[in-house]
Amino acid sequence: MVSFEMIKKTERLAIYRYYPENNKSTHGTIVLNLEENDICILQLAPTDEICEISIEELNALRDSINRLREMEGEPMLTEDELPSATEAEVYAFYGSHAMKRIKNAFEGGELLERGIVAWY
Repeated sequence: MVSFEMIKKTERLAIYRYYPENNKSTHGTIVLNLEENDICILQLAPTDEICEISIEELNALRDSINRLREMEGEPMLTEDELPSATEAEVYAFYGSHAMKRIKNAFEGGELLERGIVAWY
């Protein structure tokens, strides 16, 4: 789980601290650009980690999904529905969950002051 809270807001930016496992003794920083609807981690929390899923792993997952669909008599996914990977997926284990919640809310018209995301 990860918690987050807005610490500053300007016309252009909303700045958040995020806390892996709700541990308030350490934090990372997320910046939401309100004008460009873009979000990024400015500072990774010391207890967060960068994860990478390789191109090969992503494409193996896609192939497995298509094999299962074929076995169940469903059509295979097209390139439009689930494109073959051309680059690795890199993300912050905790920070990405917080960023997704913040950005989804913003795209829905809500600027969150704080929140918690649990995914176990």
